[in-house]
Amino acid sequence: IDPLCAAYRDLALAHGFRSCLSTPVLASGNVAGLPPGEVLATFAIYHREPRTTTAMRAERSRSVLGLAAAHLVSVALERDRAEAARRAGEARLRAIVDHSPALIFLKDPAGRHVLINRQLAELRCSAEPWEGTTTSTLLGPAAAELFAEGHRAVVTTHDVDQREEEVVLRDRRLRLLSVQFPLFDVEGGLAGVCGISTDITSRVRAEAERDQLWAHSPDPVCIAALDATLLDVNAEWTRRFGWTAAE
Repeated sequence: IDPLCAAYRDLALAHGFRSCLSTPVLASGNVAGLPPGEVLATFAIYHREPRTTTAMRAERSRSVLGLAAAHLVSVALERDRAEAARRAGEARLRAIVDHSPALIFLKDPAGRHVLINRQLAELRCSAEPWEGTTTSTLLGPAAAELFAEGHRAVVTTHDVDQREEEVVLRDRRLRLLSVQFPLFDVEGGLAGVCGISTDITSRVRAEAERDQLWAHSPDPVCIAALDATLLDVNAEWTRRFGWTAAE
């Protein structure tokens, strides 16, 4: 008896089995993450009468049913592994998308939503299911027109579209830096349009306050390079010293 089978001898005998030939089920190499030749499982044929290993191997090589069964087991296991990997990949992608502070969406070429992340879902107009909705239904007509311009540009040019947009969502006025880009299928056709909109409201406000401070500061202010070359001066600098920004 094969030492590897010794632990199962009593169990097999209790069910009337007297001999067994196990065949490794090997990976074909057609599934990512499963190198060809990796053992996925074993396929066993049991007999109720004693047989020699040589006789069982000879019988197996002539048995179309046995070979076909081993192949089907391989196909089934590889499909299960591939499906599990796909689900895990989708879960990872969903976690990344939902934890991003940006608003992220995916639409089909006709403009219907295929995916939105949690941040965008929290800004939608209603709690109705969002799958297959347009931006008008999701965020309202005013916001829809802004996003639609970028969508149409991507569908027409098959290229990236980037623009700043000011939009009111759930009574919040936001300044968004929106990037929309095409996604293609395996044949090169347009499969959808993905968009990522980053809220830059605070940055824009800070830049405006900085510009106000620069323009109206009562003190002369300049920006200089490391070698002391003046790069820019404010109005008070010019008033006091007579040097303009151009000079």
